[in-house]
Order: sequence, then structure tokens, then C-alpha cells
Amino acid sequence: MVSRIAWMVTIAVALSCTGGGGETHVTTAGEATDASTDASTTDGEVTSGTESDTSTTAGTGSDPTTSSDSDATDSSDTDGTETDASDTDASDTDTDASTDTDTGIEPPACDVIAIEDSRVEAEVREALDLPDGPIPPELLLTLTKLHVSSVKDDKASSLVGLECAAELLELEVRYGQLKDITPLQWLAKLEDLDLQGNKFAALPPGLEPLRDLDNLWRLDLASTGLTDLEVLSSLDALALLLIGENAIDDLTPLAEVSSLQLVFARDNDISELSPLAQLPALTSLSLGKNPIAELSPLASVATLEWLDVDEIDATALDPLAGLLALEHVSAERGVISSVHFGAQPQLRELFLTDNLIADISGLAGLTGLEVLFLEKNQVQDLTPLAGMQALERLRVGDNDIVDLSPLAGATALTELWIRNNKIKDLAPLAGHPLEIVLANDNEITSIAPVATFVPLWEINLSNNQISDLKPIADPAWAELQCLHLDLRGNPLNAEAIDEIIPSLCAKGVFISWGDNEDCNVQCLPQP
Repeated sequence: MVSRIAWMVTIAVALSCTGGGGETHVTTAGEATDASTDASTTDGEVTSGTESDTSTTAGTGSDPTTSSDSDATDSSDTDGTETDASDTDASDTDTDASTDTDTGIEPPACDVIAIEDSRVEAEVREALDLPDGPIPPELLLTLTKLHVSSVKDDKASSLVGLECAAELLELEVRYGQLKDITPLQWLAKLEDLDLQGNKFAALPPGLEPLRDLDNLWRLDLASTGLTDLEVLSSLDALALLLIGENAIDDLTPLAEVSSLQLVFARDNDISELSPLAQLPALTSLSLGKNPIAELSPLASVATLEWLDVDEIDATALDPLAGLLALEHVSAERGVISSVHFGAQPQLRELFLTDNLIADISGLAGLTGLEVLFLEKNQVQDLTPLAGMQALERLRVGDNDIVDLSPLAGATALTELWIRNNKIKDLAPLAGHPLEIVLANDNEITSIAPVATFVPLWEINLSNNQISDLKPIADPAWAELQCLHLDLRGNPLNAEAIDEIIPSLCAKGVFISWGDNEDCNVQCLPQP
């Protein structure tokens, strides 16, 4: 069974990883759609944190309806004179009996349930299957999970009343208008709290009501105006923390939270990573879009499996060389020039699109690599990739590559992007099980190797030097394919145009050529 950590890594990346025009790499087989939440195209598989269940046993917590025994009123007065209990002011007695001795704050009266916000009340009633009438306190105590959705012109603005839902384990109130989360201080059993998009963190009392929520294992405070993490230092059970899109510049309080396994802190003002160096359980870390110039503090995080450092200021990934648990690294749209990883056969996914990388010799030890994105760099020589027999998806478009022979042994390749290079020959790829090939804007003259790509369903060869299509004229080959073939911008000869293209069209191949797209799509590629 997938653990909560694994599940939350996938969800957290999809929802909180944004990057202007970039890609978020979550589990998909092929190309996904651009989006703009802490990045867009869902392209590689997210490697989760450890499979251990990080939830803690729900603590007993303090029941807001129960008085503290230590506040019981003495039956005698200060003179030693006996006092008649009937003469005691009832309101004073009630106040004393209900005061929390740890905080000095009076717990709420929960004999009558009054939920202040209509949006919250509607969700509570739906969860309790109670469309109208008073909400019995004992019924509210059966509520363990509450998701308050935000709808246009009807967003939650108050949590008052939820302090009496003392058995709540999971609460989600996203993108509301909350300014004060004080009622949460009474929800001692909370394990999972999601307040993303509510701009309360910079207003008094800020995060203070969370200080004593000792059972919290997941906390989402992304896009809340958060600047200070001090309150979080006391949350000993916290495993998953999402604090992206804030104004945080200091991670020091997190050094005390040894239970942390996943930290998503994209799009902040973080420059110093030393507080993370000694976290013993940290497996997943998202730090993209921060002014980070040096990754060396991460060299000691031996448990790290998943790392996002897109759009940072560091020029080298070399400090990651000794991290032998690392399986996924994304460092796109930056100024990276040095990528000396050493021998790390466990690394599965590496995303380096849009950097300043010319020398990839430091990748030669990544023999278990399955996904490598190197588009928009300065790479000329693919020789270091020669030993990567596990490679399935390779993107090296927009470089200065001439020779594909180092890929001859990459017989697991199913997706290859080599567009906008100086490639003349596809022969080294013959026999590979390619499904998607983007080889447009090169100097390719022969289409012959394409006839060996099975089960090909998309190939872009536009803007090359191809004239002869006879190598793919075999009707039997065409029948094996569910193919879109782009040949625009090639000097096709008369035989190709008058005979071969119509024949392929008749077999269901969709061909783009010249200014015409004469073939009907008779089969569609599977994404």
C-alpha cells in the first residue's frame, strides 16, 4: 500500500511546484500539458520519500469541554472561615473551573455549537449529514475530517466554532479569507492541516495557535504570507511541510524538527541551507525559485531521495555527488555549468533543461539513469551517455550535437528529442523501440533508420534535407504504425509526393508535408 508520504509527494509537486514556463516532473509516461503550479509539464516520475507511515498515534489532547482538576475552588476562604458554597459567585466558579492551567486561556463553551462562518457551517453539516437544526455537541465530536471548499463569492473567513470539534484529525480550508486561526489551538488531535492560500500568517496572532499541536504530521502553509517559522520548531511529529510562495528567508527553526521528511519551500527568499544539513529523516526537498548560490550544505543529507532546485543561483551540482539515496534531481532554468555526480547508479531522473552545461562527462557514472533532460544547453559530445543502457527518455534538443553514435547502446530508448542540432545521420538509432522522436531542424538526409523504429507513433523530421521516402514505403511497415509523420520543410522528390505519401495515407499514417495535410487521422497515438 502506498504510504501517506509517497502520496503527498506526488500531490504536493502537482499543486505547489510552479515555474514560469517550466516543467513539473510527476509520474506520467509521456508528455503532459503545461500548467503553472510550481511548474507545468508533468514529465518524470516523482520519487517519494520513505515508505514508512509518518502519522503519529493521535494524542489524547485536552478536551475543550473538560475543566482542569487543578483549578478546583477551595471550599474555605482565606481566613479559614467556612464559606457557604451557595454564596459563591457562579460565574467566578465557572471561569476558574474552565481555565487551562498550561496556557491561562479559557477553553470555549461547547454546550451550544455556534459556527460563525456560513461556508464552514455548510461543510460541517454536510459531513455530519445534518441539513438543519442545532448541531448537538456530541455529534460534532464524531467529526474527524473536514474539507472546506472555496467557491467564488463564498469563501471561509472564520474558524470560530470548530474549536468544539475536538476529535478532528484532518482539516483543509484552502484559498479562503482566514485572518485568524486561534480556534485551532484547541484541536489537539489534528494530524493533517491545510491552510494554503489564506493570507493570515503575517497578521496577529499568526501561527501561534499551532505551537502546541503536537500530533501534526502534515502542514500546508503555502501562499499564506508566512515570513517566520519559529512556531514550527516545537512540532515534534511534523513530517510533511509545504511553505512555498511565501517570503521566508530563514530556515533555522526547522533544524529542530528532526521528524521532517518532506519540505516544499519553492518561491521564497531562502539563500542559506545549513539548517537542513542535519535533518536525519529528510527525503524530499523542493527549493526552486530561491536565491540559493551554494548547495554544499546538502552534501550531508544522506537520506535525500528527491530534490528540486529549479531556477536557483548555484552554478554547480557537484555537492550532490555523495548522496547515494538520491533518485530524482531537477535543476532547470538556471545557471548550472558543472554536473560532476560521480558514481551514482541509483539516480533515475535528472532534469537539467535550460542551463549553461557544455561538459557532461560528470554524468558518466549515472548508469541507472532512465530520464535525462538536457535541452537548451551547450552540449556537443554525447559520449558520456554511452553506458546508459537503462535510458528511456532523452531530451538533448537545442544544443550543438552532431553525432548520435554514443546512443547506439541505449536500446531502451522510447522517447528522443534531438531537435535543433547539427545531426546528419539517424543510423545509430536503428532498431531502438522509439515511440516519440523530435528530430526537426537538423541536417538529416536519410529516413532509412526510421523504418526500424517500432512502435513509432510520432516523429517530427521537419526542416531537414530528406528527399527520398522509399525506405518507409513498405506497406507492411505502415500497417504496424499508428503514426504522425511531419515532413514539412524537406526537399521531397516527385516519387515521395506523388506515390509514397498517398500510399502511406491509405494505410492510416497521418503525414504533414509542404503546405498540405492531406491524410486523415485513422488512428490516434496513445499518450
